[in-house]
Amino acid sequence: MAGNPPVLQKYDVKQIALISGEIARFYRSGDLDAAALAAHLQELKFRDDSNGDWAIAPLSGQWYRWENGGWRSASPPIGMLEGLAALTLWGAKTPLRDPVPSAAEASGQTWDAVTELADASCDLFEAYHRGELTSAMLAFSLRRLYLFDDQHCFWGYCPRLRQWFAFKGENWQPQAGPPDARHIVQPGVDDADAICSFLNKGAQVLPAPVVTPWRPPPGYPEPVHSTKRAHPSAPPAPANGRGRFWKYVAIILVAVAILAAAIFLPDWKGENRTSTPPVSHSPANGEAAQLKQIMETLNVTEEEAREILYSLEPGEVPGFIESLREGDADR
Repeated sequence: MAGNPPVLQKYDVKQIALISGEIARFYRSGDLDAAALAAHLQELKFRDDSNGDWAIAPLSGQWYRWENGGWRSASPPIGMLEGLAALTLWGAKTPLRDPVPSAAEASGQTWDAVTELADASCDLFEAYHRGELTSAMLAFSLRRLYLFDDQHCFWGYCPRLRQWFAFKGENWQPQAGPPDARHIVQPGVDDADAICSFLNKGAQVLPAPVVTPWRPPPGYPEPVHSTKRAHPSAPPAPANGRGRFWKYVAIILVAVAILAAAIFLPDWKGENRTSTPPVSHSPANGEAAQLKQIMETLNVTEEEAREILYSLEPGEVPGFIESLREGDADR
């Protein structure tokens, strides 16, 4: 969706250096041309915990820091840096688990629910700073953590600001302190209006951004020049071979699609369809349909839906999508 903040993730400086070297290797081997390399340079900009901006030049391995309106060469930074989650395509780790702590599931069921929710939110925030979650996964998980009181009010906690928020009317409002644990209850039938308002508006957004908004500095410290003829095709996935391989795969897939159309299209046109055909798990219901199902059922953005879909093993996807459809049918 246009206007959405970029998905961010934390990286170790040594990990960044290794990925930068991998990008340089693909460029020197001819699998990335100058234009493709320039596009990937945006992924090699970062910020530190003091909001200082950094960049690494893959061809030289030199680190740069943004100072006084320009890039200046500098010694490598120390610790973790925050950058675009797209860097994970070059081998950085991504979460493959449900990050919501089990303690959060007890919200509203124990006298300590207020402390449990705050602790669970802070645990997720710390996992993000260790590089175990992307900002999209952090936001998705925090949207599942809330409390409800006997005044028909929903409560949420922002770990970045260390502040409680209450959803009153149609907006999240900052509060001076946490809710009274003695008034935390489970929503019931009589709370239908408050629940509907929250699900339609409050559950779609967080009380505050999960990370500080970031706009990387413009330009890049080292210019990119094409010194040799490179493959004109798009760059390959770094972990899976060369550009020629993916080129052949694309040709094979197109040929299979044409053959399938020639075999099945005449029969399909001749069918007398009087009712909606059943949903299948064929390639026609591919990734776009799966993303749509996740977005509609879980009320998440397309980027968050893609994070969830890619975290599943291929064999787990059909069962997961089917469970979402069954949940929609039950509602």
